[in-house]
Amino acid sequence: MDDEPLSFDPKPASKSIARPVAIGCVAVVVIFVGLAAFGFHLSKQMKDTEPYKIAIKRLKDDPRVATLLGGPITDEPVVTGKITLVGNHGNASLEFQLRGKRTNADVRVLATLADDTWTVDFLEIVGDNGSKLELEGGKPEADK
Repeated sequence: MDDEPLSFDPKPASKSIARPVAIGCVAVVVIFVGLAAFGFHLSKQMKDTEPYKIAIKRLKDDPRVATLLGGPITDEPVVTGKITLVGNHGNASLEFQLRGKRTNADVRVLATLADDTWTVDFLEIVGDNGSKLELEGGKPEADK
């Protein structure tokens, strides 16, 4: 046998992908948290509008809603919809959820602004159990 030492030439280590993967994961989490915060901010702004405040007051003051949902009634943090303003006129279409002890419900609000005064034209609540209650106005044009 030869007493020559074996020659071993290790290849340079390949670059680790752990760092780019970690940076990518952190970026995705930051984007997700940012979008969620933006969504909650928009929802908070919707809750500060006059049409929402009028609707919530009417819903919480109506004994039929308390009977349907079971009190106490709480509103969910997310409000979706659209508010359009042109000068001192406009309209709003909002949707949100209420919770009660007995069941939850979806709420739909249609309101108009005329001469700086909001009027709720349509206020409907539909319980998870299928029961429906209309508190204001008639059917909106889209449903006729």
